[in-house]
Amino acid sequence: MAATGSNTRALCLVALLLMSTTFLPCHASGTRGGWAKLCIAEKACAPPAGPNGDNVCKVDCGRQGYDKAKSYCAPDPSGICCCQK
Repeated sequence: MAATGSNTRALCLVALLLMSTTFLPCHASGTRGGWAKLCIAEKACAPPAGPNGDNVCKVDCGRQGYDKAKSYCAPDPSGICCCQK
């Protein structure tokens, strides 16, 4: 029983580490006023992104207080939407 608990903890730690590296493609950076750049997973940005991918990304970023004009889907096939202030 103890071995199962240890394995669960180890798997949770690995999952957290993998999730934390997901946001690295946009190089998120913070400022005094909050985050200047935020990267989030967005289905519309995942391949094949199609013409609406950037539009969905821009709308989502705008709802969160970021500049729609500066927001974009990451150029790699990661499915990440990058929001900028």
